[in-house]
Amino acid sequence: RPVRPVDMPTAGFHVSYNMEDTVSLSHSEIPESGYNAVQVMGQTSEYDFPILQVEEVKTDGELDEHGMPPTRRPYRGETTYVRVFWGGEPRNVVDSYSTDGSIEVVGGGVFYSEERIETVHFEDGLGRVSLPVEDLISWEWVGDSASSVNYTRHSMELKIPDTKFRIAVVKYKILFQRYMLTGHDVEQLIAVLFLESKPDVFMKIRTAQDPVYGSSIEDALLSDEAAAVVRGTSWIDQQYRKSLIRLSAPYKEEALDGRIAYINDARIGSPGNYHIQKSVISINGPVVKNEIEVEKCLTLFNL
Repeated sequence: RPVRPVDMPTAGFHVSYNMEDTVSLSHSEIPESGYNAVQVMGQTSEYDFPILQVEEVKTDGELDEHGMPPTRRPYRGETTYVRVFWGGEPRNVVDSYSTDGSIEVVGGGVFYSEERIETVHFEDGLGRVSLPVEDLISWEWVGDSASSVNYTRHSMELKIPDTKFRIAVVKYKILFQRYMLTGHDVEQLIAVLFLESKPDVFMKIRTAQDPVYGSSIEDALLSDEAAAVVRGTSWIDQQYRKSLIRLSAPYKEEALDGRIAYINDARIGSPGNYHIQKSVISINGPVVKNEIEVEKCLTLFNL
């Protein structure tokens, strides 16, 4: 998050008030909370659900360019194997169901690994493979090259250190579980995996050093870490130490809600630019005044 300024520059205001300009003035400050960081608790991942892929059946014939035998889609009613790829940390499957026939996990849920080769196009520094990467083994550039390819384990996104268009043939390792489906007789097979529930995401506001925790914030809308951070930083924004001023002054048409007022009055001890929160026109006989509420943040936070 950007650094909050201690004081706004005196240039660029819409209206100004000196001590002689004001009929009355009151000044107060809201003390700072000391909170300047968000701690997100609970398990989160970029991918909440597994990727399911039906295994093709190997057949007799010439090997392909990668030395693999030809394959075909399973026939209707044929015993079928489904691969389950997990994005993020693997989850525990507590039950399963298929539309027809029976489904059971192979090997007690053991994980299998394979190497996979794909051609990836990089645009604006980002490329994507089709399955979560367990390990990036190698890459070979087609045409212009970049210095390196970076990845996050269990993610499908690859990154390079420049934004020019690049093409690479990448080899990576995948990790998966297998499920066997038998006795089904449907054209479109549907398998459902019932997953164990994962902890709710919740967050705490704290200081960066020697943590002092605020109240936990728990909300159904905090679906992932990013949402929790947005909610937490919004809360922090409301906790800054602020200087609040209410003043009554002769009417000036420039004194409007949302504008900037420069206030230089010895009674407040903190001259500078203030944000006009509220400006109301008061008419009492021939006297026309602005009743104004202004606000300025005084605390420096670097989040």
